[in-house]
Amino acid sequence: MESERVMAVTVVIPTVRQRFLADALDSLARQRTAQPFEVLVVENGVRSAASESLVAEHAHRGGVEMRYHFVKKAGANAARNFGSAKARSPIVAVVDDDCIMDADWIDAVRRAHDEFPAAACIGGTVELAFLVEPPTWLVGPFRRTLAAVDWPPEAGDTGPTTDITRINDRYLVSANLSYRKSVFEQIGGFCEDLVQPTQLSRNDEALFLDGARRLGSPGLLFDRRIRVRHQIPAERLEPDYFERKFRALAISTFEYHKRARLYADVIPPFTSDAEALYNTMLQHEMATGVIEREIAAARATLNDEAVTRQFICQLLRCKVAWFEALHDRIRGGAPSRGAAHSSINRVQPRL
Repeated sequence: MESERVMAVTVVIPTVRQRFLADALDSLARQRTAQPFEVLVVENGVRSAASESLVAEHAHRGGVEMRYHFVKKAGANAARNFGSAKARSPIVAVVDDDCIMDADWIDAVRRAHDEFPAAACIGGTVELAFLVEPPTWLVGPFRRTLAAVDWPPEAGDTGPTTDITRINDRYLVSANLSYRKSVFEQIGGFCEDLVQPTQLSRNDEALFLDGARRLGSPGLLFDRRIRVRHQIPAERLEPDYFERKFRALAISTFEYHKRARLYADVIPPFTSDAEALYNTMLQHEMATGVIEREIAAARATLNDEAVTRQFICQLLRCKVAWFEALHDRIRGGAPSRGAAHSSINRVQPRL
């Protein structure tokens, strides 16, 4: 029987037979805090006796209340929604099952919400913990693809926290995110049907964060004191992993734009939603010089022409994969797994 004890923080960890879950639970058991908190591990889609046993083992050690739950619906967002609804704390913190939390993470989460009680969502730093030596070209968009987050301070900051609500190119990630349960209920939870959940796109938190932005400043806060390390195994450093990831991101992007109706006022009018969306995407990529900025930033960071060329080649392969998947999604097909389509040139952008 679950205790009725009120908690300072409820930690929700979605999982699917994750091999690093023990590390996450160990880091939570080692928290240096006097505040009571609970950990809800929510397995989704496929039930694993090993995961349930692991949580029970950690719970038996005492000190931290840990419970295992299972939801039939696949997808991390279904698990986040279930855990958030079950929370016995007004503050819910979600992390990935392959993250390791700093020893003062619970206190940092609670302190941030105490300092900024009107904040809708507060996220923190996500460092990449590579289990093998990463490739030298892994900078910029490839680090972001692995959920790295460490935004620099803004000019007006007087402490470790930055309000990023109105900064369009900054975001928070579900690997290190917290919110008040009342805000979760006000937004309506995480969207569970934006994309088909897979290991590459386990669901997208963008619509949830959009809801937080719409609540007004401070809708999204980034606090550098709230730190986790995201474990990155060798298979997530292979070039084809990033191409597959970019394909999955294109599908999420398409569905997100479709759901958010960001292209509703395009002028001149287009013959279909698909054509309008396709042109909106292309104009964003081309007119804003996204690729050019990424290459310029890589040159400044890498200071090695050979490595920079490797970065550029990998970036262009991933961008082609992104547009392939976007084109296929718009045309109603499954994302391509092969080389670039000649059909991607059939729809010309209006610039």
